[in-house]
Order: sequence, then structure tokens, then C-alpha cells
Amino acid sequence: MIFFMNPTSMLFSMGILFSSLLVASMNSWFTSWIGLEMNFLFFIMIMTLDKEFYSMESLIKYFLIQTLSSQFFLLNVMVMSSYKLTSMKLMTLILLLKLGMPPLHWWFPSVAQNLSWDVNIVFMTLQKIAPLFILQIVASLSNLVVLLHTILILGMVVSVFMGLNQFQLRKLMAYSSMNHLSWMLFSMLSSSTMWMQYFFIYCVMSIMSMLNFKMNQLFTMNDFMKVPPANSLMLIIMLLNLSGMPPLAGFYPKLMILNSLIYNQMMITAMIIIILSLFSFFFYFRIMWSMMVKSHFLIPNYKMKPFIMLMSMMSLASTFLVFILYSF
Repeated sequence: MIFFMNPTSMLFSMGILFSSLLVASMNSWFTSWIGLEMNFLFFIMIMTLDKEFYSMESLIKYFLIQTLSSQFFLLNVMVMSSYKLTSMKLMTLILLLKLGMPPLHWWFPSVAQNLSWDVNIVFMTLQKIAPLFILQIVASLSNLVVLLHTILILGMVVSVFMGLNQFQLRKLMAYSSMNHLSWMLFSMLSSSTMWMQYFFIYCVMSIMSMLNFKMNQLFTMNDFMKVPPANSLMLIIMLLNLSGMPPLAGFYPKLMILNSLIYNQMMITAMIIIILSLFSFFFYFRIMWSMMVKSHFLIPNYKMKPFIMLMSMMSLASTFLVFILYSF
């Protein structure tokens, strides 16, 4: 049974969504802090409900990181009126720590590795909403373009090269999440709404991919050798979507960001992230290659489960919907 069919876990997930919307709708730093704390506590509850991959080490690590960053957030708000520029820089680093973004990412892949796919869906999607909204406010109130560009390019470099040497699929998805977050933050510097469009597309792609990984019991690169032929094509399409391969849905928000960078005469930045995107495509290609060269002994008459088929068709439908929307 899927984890989120449990009423308790569904309630806590809705709590995370509610606290994120609270942060997005408020203009007070203190209220935003309360929203972040609610978000953090609801996710802790979800982690304790995960009986399949319960890890006390990951729970403590996540608790300490979020508690520490929350305390720094509150202290920073208290001194913000006296040291605005310095406070904004510190606020940026605090939020990057909460998001698990480089250079403060060290905890994020190890926590993701010890969570089930169900909990990772929340960890890599809903958990990001509240910090991203606050980061958007910070970016709009301060002139930290050079600092943010440097951090975001560093984030792409770290996520790409750490992902290239990764065989654990949950850690690989964590580095993929970092890479996509870097793109979102680039879009945040150009437009207050572009990152939301990117985030929505990223959520759809990630949720569909991770649910498929769960249904096929995939945890390492070697597990892809066992994927039935009927599922391989859909998984390949989803991975191409995540990699941003045109003309799939994942390509269009990246194209918008590149257009924005070029329009603002940031050609060097645009060239750097294009090159890094080519490298990031390689770690998705490694997964696809594992499925394309899998052993011949798989059962040819395997029938796809209805739930997997439904998710796959929804993913494809979202791809074509985005294609139509961006064409006009």
C-alpha cells in the first residue's frame, strides 16, 4: 500500500503544504519563521511514520540541521534592522542550508538515502516550497546577484560531479534535486513567477519518477537491469524529462531561463550552465543505458500494472500540455 494512503501521513503532508502557503502569504519575518517551524515539525512526524526505512541517524541529522538553521534565522531577523546587507547574506546561507544546497549540502544526500521513496517525494518537493518563497523575498530586497550567481554555479558543479560517481539511486535523485534547485534560483533572479512554473514542472517529473522507482523496487543502478521491458520505455521518457531533453516538459523552463539570461546580457553565465547541463545529462543517461542493455532473460509477456500505467500516462500528458502552453 502506498504510504500516503495512510490518513495520518496524508494529514501531516497537508500540514506541510499549509505551513508553506502560510509562509508564502505572510509579509512578516516572524510569521515566516513560525511557518518554517511548522513545516519542519510536520516532516519529522512523517519521518517517524516511515517504518520501511526508519533511520534514527537521519532523523537526528535532519533535526539538528533544521533546528540550528531555524535558530540562526530568528537571530538574524532580530539584528536585521542594524546590519541589513550582512543579514541578507547570512539569511541566504541559512536558507541554502535548509534547502540542502551547496556549499551547505553535505547532509541532504545522506538523509535522502535513508528515506523511502514515499518520504523522499515530500523531502524533495513540498519541503522546498517555504524556503524558496523566503529566498525570493531576500533576492528582491537585496542586491546579491554576484553572490547568488557564484553560489548557484557552484551548486550546479557540485551536483553534477557528485552525481556522476553515484550508484545509489536515492542519492542520485538528491543531486538531481540540487541541480534543478540551482536552475530555479537562477529564474528567481529574473522573474518572481518563473521559478514557480519551473517548480511545478519539477514536482510533476520527480513525483512520477520516484513513484515508478518505488513500484519497480529500484534503489541502485544495478536494479535497472531487472526492469521489465513494458516499464523501461516509460522510465526512459521520465528520465529524459528530468534531464531537460527537448521537446519534453523539462526543457521549456530551462529554455525560458536561458532566454532571460541572454536578454540580460549574461552570456558567460548562460554558457556555463549549458555546459554543466550536458554533464548532468550523463548521469541520467547512465540509468537509461542500464535499462537498454539489460539481460535477455526478462519475461517478454510481462503486463504493466494499472497504477504504473496511469502515472506514466499522466507524466506524458503533462509533457504535451506544457509543450502546448509554451508554444503560444
